[in-house]
Amino acid sequence: LIAPPEKMKSTDRLVSAMDLADDIRAQKEIHQAKQQQWEADLTPVGKENTDEAKKFVSRMEAVASTLDALEKEADGEAAKYGNDIVFMAEFSNARNIFMGWIESAEEK
Repeated sequence: LIAPPEKMKSTDRLVSAMDLADDIRAQKEIHQAKQQQWEADLTPVGKENTDEAKKFVSRMEAVASTLDALEKEADGEAAKYGNDIVFMAEFSNARNIFMGWIESAEEK
């Protein structure tokens, strides 16, 4: 998305970034559900709290933080390309107004 193999239009980049952010949010929901299941039913207690269980908990925390970072990055990219589209529309509108003014001035 950041460095595509082929040139992409701004609208395509925006749609791709928004789709990516939606996919990441879906993965976060799945992860949160699994985290709640872990905390409610599967949390090791006493002797069950082994090094392997601690590693699993730290991996789950790493996944959560990675998903948060990815969501933030995807939302940032979508906002950036969204602004590009707005700026391009403003530029095109101003150009059309200016060209209209030039044409009317040349007619005089």
